[in-house]
Amino acid sequence: MSNLGFLNLTLKDVRKQQADDPETRVTAIRLDFSSTQIGSFKMSFPPGQRLELPAFPQARNLVCEVMPKRYRHCKTTIFSLTDGEDLPIDLTVLRNPKEWRASFVPWNQLSTQFDTLKTILEISQIKVIKGLPIGKFTGDDYNKVNGDRAIIAKAAMLNIFTKMMLTAEPIGSMHPWFSFVRQILAIDRERFFAIVDPEMGEIVKHILQNIDKFDDYEEADHSQHVARLEKNLPEFHFIKDEIRSVKTDERHANLQLTMAPARDASGKNVLLLDVDIDENGDLLNHLIDVALLHPIKGGTHPFDIHEFMLLSDDNLDFGYKLV
Repeated sequence: MSNLGFLNLTLKDVRKQQADDPETRVTAIRLDFSSTQIGSFKMSFPPGQRLELPAFPQARNLVCEVMPKRYRHCKTTIFSLTDGEDLPIDLTVLRNPKEWRASFVPWNQLSTQFDTLKTILEISQIKVIKGLPIGKFTGDDYNKVNGDRAIIAKAAMLNIFTKMMLTAEPIGSMHPWFSFVRQILAIDRERFFAIVDPEMGEIVKHILQNIDKFDDYEEADHSQHVARLEKNLPEFHFIKDEIRSVKTDERHANLQLTMAPARDASGKNVLLLDVDIDENGDLLNHLIDVALLHPIKGGTHPFDIHEFMLLSDDNLDFGYKLV
C-alpha cells in the first residue's frame, strides 16, 4: 500500500508512568460517513507500539479506539498522517476497578498527614452501610478489615479525607473542611456520615446565601440525601427543612457537603454531615450517573475517584495504592 504513516502509541497511567497492560485491542477507524474500520491490532504495553496506517490522501480524520484489559476504554484524538510520518501520541488511561485491588498502608505506618484522621477514628464507633459494624476503626482492626464492602468503604473514606484536607473552607481559607469533623459514624463506597462542629454549618449557610460571590462552589440538590440519612442513621431525628447541600465545581471528583441538623436519641441538637465525592461535577452527566449508571455499577467506585484526583495531582498520598 502506498502512502503509509505510523502512529507511535504510548499508554500512560495517571501518575504519568507507562501503563502495564498485557491485552490491549486497538481499532483504527476512518471517520467518514460510515466510520469505516481500517485496522485492528492486538498488542501489549509497555513498551509503546508502532501502528502502520494509511496516510493522506488514502485516509484522513482517523481515530483509534483503545480497549485495554486492565484500564478503561478510551480514544485518541482525531488525526491524519502524511506519507512516511511518525506521529507520537501519549494516551492517559484510567484503571478499570474490576482489575485492581487496594493495598493499604498499615495503621502504624501511615504518614503524619493522616494524624488528624487517626485522632477522629480513635473517638469514633463506625459501621459499614449495608455491612457489619466495625466499632473502633484503629490499629489491628483498621489493618485487618476484610470483605469487599468494607474494603471499598475504607478506600472511599481515605479518598474523602484526602479531598477534605486539600480543600479549605472559602471564607477564611485557613481551615480544611475535615477540621470540622468530630466523629465519623458510618462509611460506604461513596461517602461517610459524621458529626461535625456547628461552625461548619454556618459557613455552608453563608456560602449558599452569597453563592454568587463563591466562584468555586454551587448549590447542590439535597433531596436524595434526606431519605439516605434517615435510612442509614435511624437513631437521629432530622430537621428536614434545614438540610442544605453545597458542592465544589470541579469537572470530576467534586466534593459535596450536605449539612443535616438533627437531634440524637437523648434529644441533644447535633449537626450531621453527609459527604461524598461525585464522578461528574457537570449536572447533566451527574444525573445520568445517578439515574442510569449507579444502579448498574452499584454507585461511585472509589478507585475511579482515586484516578480522577491523581489526574490533578499525581503526588497525592491516599494511604493506599492500587496493585
